[in-house]
Amino acid sequence: MDHDAIPTSVIQDDEQHTMHYAQSLPYVRLLDGEADQWLGDICNNLALCVKAQDYSVGTLAWVKRLGLYLDMKHALPRALRAHLAKLLYALTITPGMDTVLVETWANTCVRLIRWVHSIICPAWPTS
Repeated sequence: MDHDAIPTSVIQDDEQHTMHYAQSLPYVRLLDGEADQWLGDICNNLALCVKAQDYSVGTLAWVKRLGLYLDMKHALPRALRAHLAKLLYALTITPGMDTVLVETWANTCVRLIRWVHSIICPAWPTS
């Protein structure tokens, strides 16, 4: 995704709505690097599990870790949020999946796209 296509007002809005709960911790300078590493591990391992078609154990575990990452209110880049939502949507509509897995993936997908302004640029048509 080209960042030049995203208006400055949208980027500033994203920055204003990022939760900074961790700023009050004594080891705050270490958290940004750790959060980026956690997110990288989650994305890499989630992709590996999907490629290996390890849905019931591997993919489920990494989707739950993604949920924990979101619970900690770390920033999630817009492009990555969109890619993860697309992946989870594709898993949700895959025929023959266990309903428990489909429910988990659908709930996480909805959580990623709940705030439409997090994905859609105001200049883009919504319909």
